[in-house]
Amino acid sequence: MPRSIADSAGNLLFLGFSAVLQLTTPIANKEPASSTIIPPSVSKSSLEQQSRSTSTQQMVDRSAMSVAQPKSSRLRDRPSPTGVQSLASQKSIRDVRILVAEAQTISIGGTNSVLIRDTSGRGIAKLQPNQAYWASQNTGGIQIGNGQLTNDLWLEADGPIWVNDLAYHGRVRLINNGDGLLAINTLDLETYLTSVVGAEMPSSWHTEALKAQAIAARSYAVALMQQPPSDWYDLGNDERFQVYRGLESITPETIAAVELTQHQVLVQDGKVLMSEYASTEEVTQEAHAGQGMSQATAQQLANMGYSHLHLLGTFYRGAGLARLL
Repeated sequence: MPRSIADSAGNLLFLGFSAVLQLTTPIANKEPASSTIIPPSVSKSSLEQQSRSTSTQQMVDRSAMSVAQPKSSRLRDRPSPTGVQSLASQKSIRDVRILVAEAQTISIGGTNSVLIRDTSGRGIAKLQPNQAYWASQNTGGIQIGNGQLTNDLWLEADGPIWVNDLAYHGRVRLINNGDGLLAINTLDLETYLTSVVGAEMPSSWHTEALKAQAIAARSYAVALMQQPPSDWYDLGNDERFQVYRGLESITPETIAAVELTQHQVLVQDGKVLMSEYASTEEVTQEAHAGQGMSQATAQQLANMGYSHLHLLGTFYRGAGLARLL
């Protein structure tokens, strides 16, 4: 069993994981989608031959044009801590914290009324439903409308909370850090992933590609949750981390992909894998030295009949699949 490990704020994260399913090299005389125990991966040479086809080029073009796909020039900045991170121990997976806005002034609101609490949990103000309010940094704390409040606030509602032009599940924390305001969306990891999958990959793509994306995104998030870039948040919401657009990118297809792979992560030597990925093979090579999943190639393989386990075995050689407890 993995030992207990805390994040930078001292919070314990995970209980552990169940038995590992190893993702291995191809097995002779096995059809691509037939194995549910030991999934074979696909040879790079066969992929290179297939990638020359017209259909593959169309998928690459679609991937490059989609607003959901990261741009290669920005992927170089995606945080990549060296190696992999150990699983930590706790009775449940804590909520993930996403930086969704950073500015001097941020627009906030909610479909329903929004309760504002201080860090002790005391309700100190309420925002009316379907009304936009400006939250601004000043020397005395955070000003919302005409109200002067403290430097650290929580927004809670029985429905989505708006931050600028996007709506989010969960809660939102507003922090005046001296340089401006931070808006941090705190929510369940699995709910977060339903948005990431649709923001990083078109939800119209093959179910097996979406499932592979869900596992890769979950593994990447868990690794950063164990070594966050800030005491206040675990990930940002753009291509430097994983694209996250709140309710905007959640669809029935992305919800299904996350539910069908619930709590599954890539592991290697008992540790969560920092599972990088990018839109195409070319971008993967440029941004991650060829290590990680090409989303366009994952879609191609899924259309050829390969399962998400085969996809993961192809792109993350030597990795296994485990379930967080």
